[in-house]
Amino acid sequence: MTDLLPREMMLRFLFSSLVDADSLNTEAHRDPEAASIRERTVKLPKVVDDWAGLLEAHIDKLCATGKESVVRARSERGPRRLS
Repeated sequence: MTDLLPREMMLRFLFSSLVDADSLNTEAHRDPEAASIRERTVKLPKVVDDWAGLLEAHIDKLCATGKESVVRARSERGPRRLS
């Protein structure tokens, strides 16, 4: 029975994408103005690139300040002794 789950999910995603494509095609036919607005929106690759750049900058900032805070915390705590 578990062998059917991946096939079922794939079929559902395929059906969903076909329905979405059909509704977008119908919109373009019935309401070209609304379809043209949709075409002017920001594309996903641009959004992903923007977020990736922000994430990398944040990680770089954390790495730069993280080493200092770890060293400071270790020096405040003193040497660690194993018991």
